[in-house]
Amino acid sequence: MLAACRLTSGQQVELSALTPWFKKTLRLMRSVGALVLAAGFSRRFGTDKRRALLPTGESVIEVTLTHLARAFGAVHVVLREEDDELHELIRTRFPETTVSHCPTAHLGMGHSLAHGTQFAGSWDGIAICLADMPYTRVETLEALIAHFQRLKDDRAILIPTFHGDRGHPVLFGRDYLQDMAQLTGDQGARRIIEAHPECVHTFASEDAGILRDIDRPADMDSTR
Repeated sequence: MLAACRLTSGQQVELSALTPWFKKTLRLMRSVGALVLAAGFSRRFGTDKRRALLPTGESVIEVTLTHLARAFGAVHVVLREEDDELHELIRTRFPETTVSHCPTAHLGMGHSLAHGTQFAGSWDGIAICLADMPYTRVETLEALIAHFQRLKDDRAILIPTFHGDRGHPVLFGRDYLQDMAQLTGDQGARRIIEAHPECVHTFASEDAGILRDIDRPADMDSTR
């Protein structure tokens, strides 16, 4: 059972105030990695949405990983057991990104998340990212990481918001790794957030991309 969380004011971090040197220093002080859940079955999309092409000509997962790789010091992707071809694509395009295959991905997102935690043990913060969110800007991710690092709290949960609506990715302090490793079903980390409301901080963003996942082909329209 986690101890009561230390309350920290949720002040905003202005991206313009973060020099490249300062952002690099923060990343060295506390390692925050991206755990990318990419083992879904795209049932509402109809085909494999991870490989679907955006108007730019790149696939959904390639754009998502490009943004994450620019912002995070470490990225790990969880795939389905049979995703050998996609694994090879990621290995070729993103050689510093690690990949694993979850044999129980068909049982729900919670299983994929629990599987992925074994590769995040050295991180101070874990960002739970979705592979179908290519519209989140790199600078938004960088500002979110900087805000999390300023909290200096291994029990913190940081959720980005856009005009009050909660989005992704959600960042968790390392104290939640054991809880994540026990997750099952299809709720992901929602039950952890609900169990520790006193540890939740929010980060107000003007990036609508934190709300935009791709569920159906119509969601591929970049003008929305």
